[in-house]
Amino acid sequence: MNTIEAIKTRKSVRKFTSDKISDHDLALILEAGMAGPSCVNARDWIFIVVRDKDMLTKMADANGKPAKPLRHADIGILVCGDLERAFPHAKDY
Repeated sequence: MNTIEAIKTRKSVRKFTSDKISDHDLALILEAGMAGPSCVNARDWIFIVVRDKDMLTKMADANGKPAKPLRHADIGILVCGDLERAFPHAKDY
């Protein structure tokens, strides 16, 4: 599949199963997330992988209806910005 076809046929997923995600697949997902661009390649992100079901439930409760799918997901990935690593001239970026 070429890039344009991938962009045009992408879809959002809001229903998840509790099927286990292998460490290999998780590494691929995180690698893909880290491949995105960042301001002057600062790579000012941190990924926090949550596998604990109680924590996923708390995250779903704390973040309302949009986070409801976390209740049924095997993992959740929090994407956080690290302002200490951000480009100094574009902290708001």
